[in-house]
This record gives sequence, structure tokens and C-alpha cells, in this order.
Amino acid sequence: MTIDITPFQSRIRQFVQRIRSRWQLIMMLAFFSYGTSVMYFFYAHPSPRSFPLKTMNLINNITFFIALVLAILIFLQKSRIFSSRFSATFLKTALQEHQGHATSALEDYLSVVARQLYRFWILALAIIITGVCHFWLTLWPQYLHLLFIVGLFSLFLNYPRREFFSEIPFQLQRLKMDYDQGL
Repeated sequence: MTIDITPFQSRIRQFVQRIRSRWQLIMMLAFFSYGTSVMYFFYAHPSPRSFPLKTMNLINNITFFIALVLAILIFLQKSRIFSSRFSATFLKTALQEHQGHATSALEDYLSVVARQLYRFWILALAIIITGVCHFWLTLWPQYLHLLFIVGLFSLFLNYPRREFFSEIPFQLQRLKMDYDQGL
């Protein structure tokens, strides 16, 4: 007995199209915050604020530490959520909770993944905002550009693509067949 995976694939396609709008909104916020800072820097030519050396080092270290922690959080969560083991375990549990309804299990999985993707995007935006805050505090643009590149890279890496979910319909098909056979 085989299960048609076409409805699962079409549901994943719809899901990806739907969440791209939020990704685009977060991307616009990132470009807006960075762009206004860069425009200010180029038009106003502000002189950097003078801080004692220890204070400047402290500000730089705090900014770097915050950005590093955010980037590590993104990496750790992404490696957990997009692992085959997580998806198989989650789908198996969801199938049991929904008495074998594969569509409901897929919906549960996609809602969890959507929340995680939003979290990744917000953390990437937070990296960019950290650079923007550093710039407005010190008027030194180095961290602004560096953290914009890091945050933008994270946003592009976590762009919602169907390839993230290419194996999910097949996993769900296999798990549904196991469930129907009572395994």
C-alpha cells in the first residue's frame, strides 16, 4: 500500500510561499535600519564620539559578545530543527496524537518549523540591530557593516526554500505506512 505524497508536497509549497512574506518584511526592516544609518553617516559625516579607551573597548566587546551569542543560537537551533531525526520523531508523535491523520501531523510540524524560522529571522535581525545600536552609540561604522553582513548572511541562509522540506513527504509516507501496519 502506498500513499500519494502529492498533497503533502503541495501543502509544503503553499507553506513556503506563505512564510516568505514574513521573511521579506524582516529583510526590509534590516535594510531600513542599516540604510538609515549608512545614509546618516554619508550625509552628515559625523565625527566619532570620543570615549575613554576602556569604555570603547567595553562597548566593542559587548557588541561582539551579543552578536556572537545570537549567531550561535541561530546555528544550534537550526541544526536541531532541520535534522532528519527531529522531523521523524516529531512526525511520528504527531501521527500518534492525530490517530494516523497524516495531513494534521504535517500541519503540526509546519507550524513548529514556522515558529522556529521566525525565531531565526528575528535573531538575524537582532544581529543587525546590534550593529546599528553600536553605530549610533559610537558613530564608528565598522561594526555596523560587519554585523549587517553577518545578519544578512544568516537571513539569506534561512530563506524559506522547499529544499528544506524535500524529505518530509517521504518520511511522512513511510511513517504513515508504519502506523497503518501497527508498527
